[in-house]
Amino acid sequence: MEKVDVLIVGAGPAGSSCAAIIAKAGFSVTVIEKKLSIGEPIQCAEYIPKLFLNELNIKRNFISNEISSMKTFINFNESSEMKSPGYLIDRKIMDRSLCLDAIREGAKLIIGSKAETFENGCILVKTKDGNNSYLPRIIVGADGPLSTVGRWIHSRNRAFVNTYQIELYKKGEVNSTKIYFFDECPAGYGWVFPKKETFNVGVGVGVSFKKNPINVLDYFLEKLHLRKTDGIRLTKGLIPSGGILDTVVRDNVVLVGDAAGLVHSITGAGIPQAVISGKMAGRIIVKSLKNNDIEILKGYDLEVLEQWGDYIGTSQRKREYMEKYWGKENLHDIIINTWVAYKEYYQES
Repeated sequence: MEKVDVLIVGAGPAGSSCAAIIAKAGFSVTVIEKKLSIGEPIQCAEYIPKLFLNELNIKRNFISNEISSMKTFINFNESSEMKSPGYLIDRKIMDRSLCLDAIREGAKLIIGSKAETFENGCILVKTKDGNNSYLPRIIVGADGPLSTVGRWIHSRNRAFVNTYQIELYKKGEVNSTKIYFFDECPAGYGWVFPKKETFNVGVGVGVSFKKNPINVLDYFLEKLHLRKTDGIRLTKGLIPSGGILDTVVRDNVVLVGDAAGLVHSITGAGIPQAVISGKMAGRIIVKSLKNNDIEILKGYDLEVLEQWGDYIGTSQRKREYMEKYWGKENLHDIIINTWVAYKEYYQES
């Protein structure tokens, strides 16, 4: 059994950001990642807001295209355009850069390793070479929407948007993201995000409506006169849509990023929250370790609510409204009240 100060499950943006801070402070931190390649497969539309760059102390070589505005379409008719400065990125490059930063600070990474069980403070990890046991002082769940660590502490996401995306050779407008709301994509939307030489076209569908996102994407591509056969990459994934979990800290266990439900329930945006929450948790964990006081971890819960309680709470209420009235009211009226491009979003429903 290997003793370690911190064991982090998941080497995405949240886990790597957390690991870098803890390792830099001189504590032993091991990051386990079940995938065999960091940053792959990509389960993201790859857009980040411009201001978020201030949180990233890594090379900017992950930036693919600069975005100036967002256009919104309702039933394929343009409805609005708003300033939306940001970037389309290559998530694989960004994730690997964050992970390498953590390794340079002294974190240990083990790919192809899966957290299996948690009992009496001990975590059994299955690897391609066999099983290892760890006895960490603190555990961080950075393992995404269906978090295994979250299951251990009975705190997991229960509501999701199911996404499916294709990457195509780019053509057309290059400086605007486009968002499409249409009846066949219940409680979700389609998107067209232009990168440097390609563009991401995808859909997100509310899971509760039990509609296959593959079929929705096929419909969306047909309406846009695009062909799936021209695609160079297909990706899929779940996005948490139920808001911040009631429990993000329990005893010596901390949840960050998607595992904590830190995702905007309407837009699906989660990369900034992942990185920031990882750093936030890292700082509090360092303080807890230095003082040998596990109670200090409760401060993370308070910081999460202060940082995103209103932002994500509003999005959750808007999603509840959207799901309640989808197919029962005029689509235009629903979107006006629930999408961030309209002033009504910022008013109580």
